[in-house]
Amino acid sequence: MSVSRRERLFALAGLAVENVALVGGLVRVLAKGIAADRAAVVAAIRRPWSNGQTEGQSCRLKTLKRQMGGRPNVDLLKGPVPDVV
Repeated sequence: MSVSRRERLFALAGLAVENVALVGGLVRVLAKGIAADRAAVVAAIRRPWSNGQTEGQSCRLKTLKRQMGGRPNVDLLKGPVPDVV
């Protein structure tokens, strides 16, 4: 891990801890969530891959289901997704 990336990681962790002590409302909830799931935040910064392909396929299927009223069939799943306006 590069020095600048490590510095950003530690800055994020420090910012989360400071926000829990200083700021109220939604920012406090966000900071607590980041601090509670610190391992996941660190892994997301360190790992080069994402689940973008999976999310894209899921979004495509949901779009088809919405267009057909919840009844997509195999033929529609194989073709291109029509533009939704």
